Amino acid sequence: LKGESDNPKLAELYKSSPQIKELLSVCQDFGDMINGNTYDKDIRKWIEKAKATRNMALTNFAYGIEKDWEAVQAAIDIPFSNGLLEGTVNKIKAVKRQMYNRAGSKLLRAKILYSQ
Repeated sequence: LKGESDNPKLAELYKSSPQIKELLSVCQDFGDMINGNTYDKDIRKWIEKAKATRNMALTNFAYGIEKDWEAVQAAIDIPFSNGLLEGTVNKIKAVKRQMYNRAGSKLLRAKILYSQ
């Protein structure tokens, strides 16, 4: 989403199309907001900018975010994440599925505790 490419056809498209430039700008703003790389973190301003674009996919995405904007705003404002927990739960479920009806609970416990 940098607006640059090694592919000459894509680079020409970036330069020649104002719609592509606008779309990339709005997408970059959203990514910066989610990653905390921008000063302006008001999701409502971004939603209005995204709804003003002529891209239907982005407009629909903005309407979806608008329905639950408070949760999205909280995700932007609060520095905490449950990503580590979600990854651990996913790993446990994967091991459990692999070992279903193959071993007892002792082996399942050892596999979860000592797997990397």
